[in-house]
Amino acid sequence: MAEQREDETQSLVFEKCPNCGSTNSLANKMAKSEIEKGRMDPKMDSFIFIFKCTVIDNNRAAILPIGAELPAYDVNMDMCADCGTLWGRKVVIGSVKLTGMTKSR
Repeated sequence: MAEQREDETQSLVFEKCPNCGSTNSLANKMAKSEIEKGRMDPKMDSFIFIFKCTVIDNNRAAILPIGAELPAYDVNMDMCADCGTLWGRKVVIGSVKLTGMTKSR
């Protein structure tokens, strides 16, 4: 298991569809109606799905001490509402702190 560290992050934002250049994303379109109904905070980012990834060598994972810092990133995916292209609209680069290990199957 790993714990996300918020103090050292960098974000890359890609607001336009890489295929057609539209800024009309599916997640923002869906969020707009929820914001209008008062069911969602307008400051909240909306995405279709998020990949959470930790960079680790599985051959060395067992020897890492608890508390070790590992590079990590979140890729926030969205879909163009005009052409249907999926793209990583926001990438958050940071680190996680190792809090324990679980045996994979």
